[in-house]
Amino acid sequence: MNRLLFLNYSNHDACSFYRSAGIAKDLKKKGFDIDVAQIGAKTLYWSDLLMYDVVMIQRPYTADLIPFIKQIKIMGIKLWLDYDDNLLDVPEDNPAYTRYMQQNVKDNITTVLKLADVVSVTTNALKVAYQKYNPNIKVIPNAFNDSLFMRDSQKDLPKRKPIIAWRGSDTHQKDLMTYSSVNNSVDEFPEWKFLFIGYNAWFLPKKENRLFAPAADIVWYHYSLYEIAPSVMQVPLHDSPFNRAKSSIAAIEGAFAGAAVLCPYWWNIEGAVSYKDEQSYEDGLYGLLRGHINREQVAERTWEFIMDTLRLSKVNELRVDLINNLVDK
Repeated sequence: MNRLLFLNYSNHDACSFYRSAGIAKDLKKKGFDIDVAQIGAKTLYWSDLLMYDVVMIQRPYTADLIPFIKQIKIMGIKLWLDYDDNLLDVPEDNPAYTRYMQQNVKDNITTVLKLADVVSVTTNALKVAYQKYNPNIKVIPNAFNDSLFMRDSQKDLPKRKPIIAWRGSDTHQKDLMTYSSVNNSVDEFPEWKFLFIGYNAWFLPKKENRLFAPAADIVWYHYSLYEIAPSVMQVPLHDSPFNRAKSSIAAIEGAFAGAAVLCPYWWNIEGAVSYKDEQSYEDGLYGLLRGHINREQVAERTWEFIMDTLRLSKVNELRVDLINNLVDK
């Protein structure tokens, strides 16, 4: 049995949930021995590394990892890197810009990309951005964790409430500012509650039907979103190279909760209401809120698509192939 070590800057954040610790249980069922560790929590010596056939590092960007990665290579251990954002092109509107856009940090990322035996990414756009530094890049999309969550059939979902949900962090300020209907709809539809989860958008006017919920542990977040029973999940993303490389987890989470999803067209989420510009965003949003678009039908078709194509137990077969190809070389 092949033994793998998964390393993360944080074992319990959303990146780890979708790309590392969260996907390990299903991979273990598929025949791999996996340990998950947090970078810096313990010093890993050669005697520790000797036990592993593959080391996977999620989102490496710091200089202190380069000697460690070179040691992995010297020891003949296969190096697998994973990225879920384009850390080489973080826009100025993103609060993480000052962290990642320093030249030395970009150099760190390109250095480790060149050293990797394989790199997995979430989207084709991210593959295109990184393939100039490593020719062996595999697209493995983020997926619904069916080894952790179960969901009733569409008819057994909690009764829908007049709630339209949004989830995200302060990295989405420009996204929220780009689509005026995100704000205007609050006045246009006073009978609806507009819930913003994870980020209190200070630049949006305060309204009685605009609500805020703080970020939570990701397992509790999934449970809470399901119990809240929103009718709609809106996902405003302005069209940029960075956003094009983003994965569709907001759509996955919304569909799990039983909501009709409004998301960008480049995600290619079958069944969801998609948009390509500000006008089509407003048309989709208002159509869902007015009932001109059948919300239940949208939610059902979107969930069927995710179960068919973006279920972790199925998507992890791509990781099985990746690992087998690595260790067979």
